[in-house]
Amino acid sequence: MSQDETGKNDPLPRMSQSDAEEQARRYIDEVGDIIERHTGVRKADVRFRSCVGKNGEEATDARYAVSYADWFKFGVEHHNEAAEKIRAAFEKNGYTISTFRRFEKPRTSMIVEARDPKTGYFVNVESSDGSKGYPMLGMYVSSPCMIPPGEEQEQQQ
Repeated sequence: MSQDETGKNDPLPRMSQSDAEEQARRYIDEVGDIIERHTGVRKADVRFRSCVGKNGEEATDARYAVSYADWFKFGVEHHNEAAEKIRAAFEKNGYTISTFRRFEKPRTSMIVEARDPKTGYFVNVESSDGSKGYPMLGMYVSSPCMIPPGEEQEQQQ
């Protein structure tokens, strides 16, 4: 994950992987509260990955980023209403909206993308499973690069 808004040797946020995963889950739960859905249709997909710089550089320290994905059964006829509610709630919470698009037949999916400036987490909600008529909403959360407490942050060249 690139760190475009900071210097490459600025201190990274410190958080354990379990806390980072829990923070990502809270964003999924927040969206669930907004759209009044809390049962995913399949097991959530959680992945930890190493951080990659803008020019493809990789650190050898313990830095990581987490991605968290979940999917909710949600009829396509409700996607635009959900998008409006999600955008309004995100804006109220001070998130920066980077993408907003309404669902349009036959195949333009709804999408809301935002970043929480307090944590650096990126949240994406979109119409999902287009081959079946978009019967779901997919929710994807990505953290910024972090380093576990107690680990030394390597300086990048």
